[in-house]
Amino acid sequence: MNQRLKFSILLIFLLLFSGVDAKVYENAERKKDKKWHTLYADSTATIDKVYDFNKKSRVVKFKGSGSKDTYILGAKKGVKAWRSSDKIIRWSMNYSEDFVILLSIYTDYGYRYLIYTSGSDDGNLYYGLGVNSINGTWQTFTRNIEEDLHKFEKENQLLFVNAFLIRGSGRVDDIEMFSSLKSTR
Repeated sequence: MNQRLKFSILLIFLLLFSGVDAKVYENAERKKDKKWHTLYADSTATIDKVYDFNKKSRVVKFKGSGSKDTYILGAKKGVKAWRSSDKIIRWSMNYSEDFVILLSIYTDYGYRYLIYTSGSDDGNLYYGLGVNSINGTWQTFTRNIEEDLHKFEKENQLLFVNAFLIRGSGRVDDIEMFSSLKSTR
């Protein structure tokens, strides 16, 4: 078999079995795109795309006044909201301080935020990812948004996801959404 045919077979295999239904919202490889913004225009917080030697790729680095600064991917005036009907989200992060992640979602009952923290407790639409989530190493988290919504609002239905927001200084990368869990493997 020649090299071109081998490459074509490999490419087809990868496309068929690698979760091609994933929608990538951030992978930090494109240096100049302006996907992220801060909640307040007068914020002194910074958003940079930097090379991370531990991850061996470019990542998004947030630096500000801890959890006082909010960084937003999607849903801003002039920036199209995701309006993703996918139900699974996965992201990688490296944090050494407390953080709060908010997923802006729209449901049968209106707008909601699903909240993920560095704590260990769960409550009404918020979930603790555990104190190990701020250990200063790269970690990947996968959440079933619909299940997280149903845990506290059993009758409510997820219609779409609008944005990913994060408070706190640290690094993120590889924010993706999937239609089902089987695609994330």
